[in-house]
Amino acid sequence: MEPVKAIVSNISPGSLSMSDIADLLELAALTIRSTDLALDLFLDTLQPNAPRFMTADVQVAKYLLRNLMAIAVEHIEEANSEAKRLPGLLDLKLSPKDKDGSHVDIDFRIDATGTPR
Repeated sequence: MEPVKAIVSNISPGSLSMSDIADLLELAALTIRSTDLALDLFLDTLQPNAPRFMTADVQVAKYLLRNLMAIAVEHIEEANSEAKRLPGLLDLKLSPKDKDGSHVDIDFRIDATGTPR
């Protein structure tokens, strides 16, 4: 969770649109298979920081985020019941080339049985 917290803390104020947030939550819904992990990510990391980096009105941002998180968690829960556990499909780590913690390296592939290196 620390790499994600570092990335979120480095997002510039007012730099993400509602569409960007929707894309981020869609990525989470497609890649996370643990509702506990998703809730930790959404409630502990994303939700408290969202008003700072979203371009929308604070009330609109809260409404959108709350509803998109609920949809994402529902999708994750549904997908988890049918998912096959394959280690290494998503590997997220801070980039060694970046000094301020705002870049991340991701090895991710949903159409294969493993992550290519």
